[in-house]
Amino acid sequence: MASSKRNHRTRLWIAQQGRCFYCGHKIRSKVVATIDHVIPKTLGGPNSIWNLVLACRWCNTNKGGQMPSDDDMDRRAAMEELVQSIEICEGKCNNLIDSHEVPTT
Repeated sequence: MASSKRNHRTRLWIAQQGRCFYCGHKIRSKVVATIDHVIPKTLGGPNSIWNLVLACRWCNTNKGGQMPSDDDMDRRAAMEELVQSIEICEGKCNNLIDSHEVPTT
């Protein structure tokens, strides 16, 4: 599970270009970015990458368990295609790496 969360964080970091989903400010590193459930888990939101965004701690804390705005939902929907493209590229890279022997010295 930890590996899956790490992969989600990396995919979201790439898709969001290291910026907070809500305020757009640059986040210092993906390690300090918080993962926010766009639709809060307490309101039935799933724990999948399609419901996750990276947010700065301030925005995540202030949003709390509230439903996102319509604009936030539209922006998250637009991000889905980019996240899916990142996953496809990762799969192709892994297949390429797996299909080649690593030379030993």
